[in-house]
Amino acid sequence: MEFEPLFKERNIQVNFVSQSDFRIKMNMHLAGILINNLFSNAVNHNVINGSISIQADQNEITICNTGPASELADETIFDRFVKGNSKSYGLGLAIVKQICDTHHLEIHYSKNEFHCFRVSQKM
Repeated sequence: MEFEPLFKERNIQVNFVSQSDFRIKMNMHLAGILINNLFSNAVNHNVINGSISIQADQNEITICNTGPASELADETIFDRFVKGNSKSYGLGLAIVKQICDTHHLEIHYSKNEFHCFRVSQKM
């Protein structure tokens, strides 16, 4: 896995829980970009000795990570060029949002103890 060196370097624990497969009909290449961008975000905005939790069921997939308090507002987090740190171009989550919109998926961000992104089919 391409992220494994970062997990080891930053001592990030990854937990995956799947109650069932989240299956949707969409372009396989764009699905890869969607998941890769969310996972990259979870790694890059995490803390040393942090964790990433991935949960999936037939209705949604959720990727959560530990991390510092975010300076981003919930309503602008998916806008282009909005970024939480200077190492980012601020495009990854805008791309995720556009892929979701194109494939009739919903993307939601929440922050409590963890920063979480939930992708689900529009009802």
